Amino acid sequence: MNESNDSKQPRFYQMTEHPQEIRLMAALTMRKKPMVFLSGILLFYVLTELVPKLLGIYAPASYVDVLTSATAIDETIAAQLPKTPFVYMLYIAFFSGAFHLGLSSYLLHYLRQGEAKVSLVFEGMTHFFKMLILFIVQNFIIACGLSLFVIPGIYFMFSFSQAYYLMAENPKLSVFRCLVASWRIMDGNRFRLFLLDLTYVILIIMGSLPYAIVSSQSLVDPSTIQGMLTLFAAAIPQYCAYGFLFLGQTVFFEVLVKEGFDHFNEPGEDIIREFRNQHRPSAEE
Repeated sequence: MNESNDSKQPRFYQMTEHPQEIRLMAALTMRKKPMVFLSGILLFYVLTELVPKLLGIYAPASYVDVLTSATAIDETIAAQLPKTPFVYMLYIAFFSGAFHLGLSSYLLHYLRQGEAKVSLVFEGMTHFFKMLILFIVQNFIIACGLSLFVIPGIYFMFSFSQAYYLMAENPKLSVFRCLVASWRIMDGNRFRLFLLDLTYVILIIMGSLPYAIVSSQSLVDPSTIQGMLTLFAAAIPQYCAYGFLFLGQTVFFEVLVKEGFDHFNEPGEDIIREFRNQHRPSAEE
């Protein structure tokens, strides 16, 4: 097919690989220093979970307090709102997009080059304002969808799930083009990604048990630094489980953009490539 036809009628890869196969391929890449890989995942959660919560301890004023001081909000309504620290919400709104782009860059580099370059977690800070806009627009659309009987929000969430990977691939993309590109490559592949995520549910539940036990039994005081650090330590197995999920999602993206495992040719993908060649059915079969 020539380039002129490609530009007029773009074709996007329709996933045929089974979710369990993608998960297996992700697990194979973990043979390369898994603890080093997880160090980048933990750094991401330090930046997106621990730091904003610690800031909330030092600046505990909630967004409800800010609202009541700035507007004449009813006290009964204000009492029913969650007391999330205002500084926590600001931190998440401003920095989450940048750190998610950094995580995507980190995951792609690990998959393709076979090395954990932890500094890439900060890569998104070089595109701070674009990531801020992407985070706001993406989450606004998803939130609007969730308010419409939930299902549209889930549909939007999977439609835009590749946005940060695409931005990591080409930081020159505009926010609009990035979201549109994610929507297009996920056309016909949303349910495949949903099934892949489901394969990690049990692992995530098991990883969440230590945190659930510590937090439910009121063993620590989350309003203190010691308590916050203890809860973060208890959540490390959960974060590691999410790290495995993220790597599976990264393999999913790589399959989409390279149109199948047969086109995996990066140095870090040699394990997957060799495994596929060894288990490929022979012509006689």
